[in-house]
Amino acid sequence: MPANRRRNKKRNTKWTSEAPRPRKAPRQRLEEVNRLKDRIAGYILDGKDARAEQHLQFLRENSRDRPDLLAKSLCDLANRVPRPAWKRSLYEEAEGLNPHDAVTLNSYATVLAQMGENSRAFELFQRSLDLEESPIILNSYAIALAQIGENNRAFELFQRSLALDEDNTVTLTSYAIALAETGENDRALPLFRRSLDLKEDSITLNSYATALAQIGENGRAFELFQRALDLEESPIILNSYAAALAETGENDRASQLFQRALALEENNTVTLTSYAKALAEMGENGRALALFQRSLALDEDDTVTLNSYATALAEMGENGRALELFQRSLALKEDNTVTLTSYATALAKIGENDRAFELFQRSLDLAENAITLNSYATALAEVGENDRAFALFQRSLAVKPDGGDTLLQLGLFLEGLGRYEEAIEHLERVPSLGIGKKLAGFACFNLGRLYFRIEKKDKAAAWFERAAAYSDNATASKLNAARHILAEHPHSQEAVAILEETIRTMPGHDPARRMLASTRGSMSNSVRTAGKANTGAGNA
Repeated sequence: MPANRRRNKKRNTKWTSEAPRPRKAPRQRLEEVNRLKDRIAGYILDGKDARAEQHLQFLRENSRDRPDLLAKSLCDLANRVPRPAWKRSLYEEAEGLNPHDAVTLNSYATVLAQMGENSRAFELFQRSLDLEESPIILNSYAIALAQIGENNRAFELFQRSLALDEDNTVTLTSYAIALAETGENDRALPLFRRSLDLKEDSITLNSYATALAQIGENGRAFELFQRALDLEESPIILNSYAAALAETGENDRASQLFQRALALEENNTVTLTSYAKALAEMGENGRALALFQRSLALDEDDTVTLNSYATALAEMGENGRALELFQRSLALKEDNTVTLTSYATALAKIGENDRAFELFQRSLDLAENAITLNSYATALAEVGENDRAFALFQRSLAVKPDGGDTLLQLGLFLEGLGRYEEAIEHLERVPSLGIGKKLAGFACFNLGRLYFRIEKKDKAAAWFERAAAYSDNATASKLNAARHILAEHPHSQEAVAILEETIRTMPGHDPARRMLASTRGSMSNSVRTAGKANTGAGNA
């Protein structure tokens, strides 16, 4: 080819910003957009924000003549990335480009609700509904309302959604979850079953199983978790199943499932945080804190992780670090009732009562739930505010009549007031609720103490036996029972019998032998002292 033709060709292909860009074929343009989105998503996932922003600018330039398509691309990106700040930014830009698209408005509103920006979220949900009253939008709006305790409005929207499509399994399952969260299990469980009859999917199975586990129906729950795993081995299901196992004291199986979940997705913050919480409950503090830190390193603004980490630190006595994390969490979501209640509980435990009660009240002003009421009542009882405490315990049971935590705390509160029969009445309801082994065992142990205190020794022995059956260490449980009996009745034959049985079962158990020897020595001294007193009285 002649040189001048090559130069002319090269010269003719040049263009400036004033000249029109050469048009690309639609297929070529779509492929380029998809490549850019893949790169942007990858950079965001890797934390390379500057590179992500650079390629996002390329995407904007590529689609500058089609703002509607750019908006769709931004929404697609927002769906793919896990970081809330990026999600919000991408949806905000998409809404500005296409403010009358109901899907964009609904997606943006959902993210804002998850970030605790409820006023703006509800405004966008309403705008979306004004454009299109669809089951998807009604369902999303209802879920957001339920999350802040606006249950009546939420249930109304779920019902409107079902009126449009009565067989919509997403709505049925979401409505059932919201009902279960408020303790309305009689209404929730039939909706789960309806949803499964229409379509057996892993999400519904997992949610139904979680609801069953929360009311103590563990056998049925574990069966459904397994069915969900048979359909899809996902981190979400493994995590839910593991958390339910951990609640019942099945720590080894729980750890195995958490590890399987992390093997599938090692940077899943939900799994890392749930596993860390379970490890903290098991007393594995070093491993728990390491996982909390890993989770926060992936997303430093995750309020669930911040709150869970802070709660664990407070339980370990690391109050300075705990309060700092609670404050960070509230700075991100000032109306988060879980954080407010957890923070208030931690403050009450270190004697910061005025600040604690202020936060409890803020939480209740946002949503009246059983956990907050029970925690607030317990804190009031600790400082002798008995009338206010009793009223809040009663309100908690009105919200959730079978709340095991509330029944237990109310029972212990009534014991402190000397109302033993009423305390027993509440505590006896706890083990039958099918709650975790730890809580059930604690209730049984306290029932044993109370029955012994009111001189019903046969019933006391039966409850101590049940406490031992719930315990991972039955021998330790029995020794604890003997110790408490001896504290009230130093010469109790019942305590001696427990210790003798322990030694028969485990002849080399030194703590039991030492306790028995000490008790017998004390009893012998008492007999000798009494004998001398009687002799002295006779001589006199």
